[in-house]
Amino acid sequence: MTLRPRLALLALTFALPACASFQEPSADGGGASVPPAPAEPGPLAPFARLTGGEWRVTFESGESQRDLWIWGPGRRSILNRTEGSDASGNPWRALDVYYWHPGREEVRLLGFRQHIATLGRGLAEGRMRFDGERAEAEFELWQPEFVRQPRWMGLRWEFDGPHAYRETLLEGDGLGDVEPLAAWDYERPATGRALPPRATSEAPEPEHPMASFVPLLGRNWLGRDAESADLLLSTVEWIPRVEVVHLRVTSSAWNEPSLHLLEAFVYHHPTADELRCLALTADGSVHEGEVSALAEGDLRLELRSHGSGREVVHDLRLELEESGSLHERAWILEAGERRLLSDRSHRAFEPGAPGP
Repeated sequence: MTLRPRLALLALTFALPACASFQEPSADGGGASVPPAPAEPGPLAPFARLTGGEWRVTFESGESQRDLWIWGPGRRSILNRTEGSDASGNPWRALDVYYWHPGREEVRLLGFRQHIATLGRGLAEGRMRFDGERAEAEFELWQPEFVRQPRWMGLRWEFDGPHAYRETLLEGDGLGDVEPLAAWDYERPATGRALPPRATSEAPEPEHPMASFVPLLGRNWLGRDAESADLLLSTVEWIPRVEVVHLRVTSSAWNEPSLHLLEAFVYHHPTADELRCLALTADGSVHEGEVSALAEGDLRLELRSHGSGREVVHDLRLELEESGSLHERAWILEAGERRLLSDRSHRAFEPGAPGP
C-alpha cells in the first residue's frame, strides 16, 4: 500500500465531537495547569496517582528507564511515554495508551514496543482493571518475527504508598495457565518535576510504510471551525523506534485558554499489514478504524465512533490541493444514510506567521 504526503491526519478534527472546556495539561501531567477532573470520578480516576513527576527504574542489566504519565483530552485517556537506554547508552522507547472504551465498557490498552532482534516490533492490545492498591492487565502481544500468533501476556501493579509500585510481567499459554516472567520496582522522587520527553528532531525519518508522513513532521497546521470560528491547531509528531505518528489537536478562541480536543495515533499493524488509527476526543468518544489510499491518490479514513450510547461510522476523505492546503470532507454513515458533516481546508504555517 502506497500512501502519499496528503496523509495529513489533521482532518481528524473533522467533526469528531469536540468537548466541554478543558485547560491544557502540562508536559508531566501534573501541576496547576492540569485540567479539572470530570464531575464524576470516572473509570480512569485510579491513574491520577501516576501523574506528576516521573517514575524511574534501573534493571539488573544496567538499563535504566523513566516513565512519564500525561493526561489525554478531557482526562478520558492517559499516555505513558517510556524512555530508557541500555548499558551502552543506546536509546530505546515504548508507548502505552490507556482509555475508557464506551462500547466495550472497559479500560483499554494499546501499547507500542520498539523493534527487538529475533522478535520484531511489538504491538499490545488488551484491557486494564484497578482494584484498590492493585491493577492488572491482560493483553495480546504481536511480535511478527517471533510467531504469527500473538503471545498472551499479563501485567500486575502492586502499589506501596504514593511513590512506589512493583510491576510483574506474566505470560500465559492461552489456556489459563500464567507464569511470571520478571518483576521490577518503580520509584518516583518525592520532589522535582519531570523533564519533557526527549526531542526527536534528530531521530531517523519514517520508512515504508510510514514514509508518507515525512512532509508533515515538524510543521503546524491551521484550520477554522465553521460554526464557532475558533482556530484549530494540529501538530504531528513522529515517535521513533515505536514507529507511531502522534497527532494532537487544540482549539483556541480570542482571549481564551487553548482546549485540548483530540489525540490520534496512526500505526502499522505488524501482522495484519495495514495502517490503523485510534482517535480519542475530550468528550470521551473513541474512534478507531483503517486508513487506505484511493485509486486517485486521495486518502480515506473509515472510523467506527463509539460514544453517547451508540456506534456510528465516519467516512473521511483528504485531498492535497495545488495550493498546498489540505481539503477535508467528512460524512457520517448511520441508519443507511450518508450525511455531510464537514467541508473545510487546513494550511501549513510556521510559528509566528499570521493565522487564517
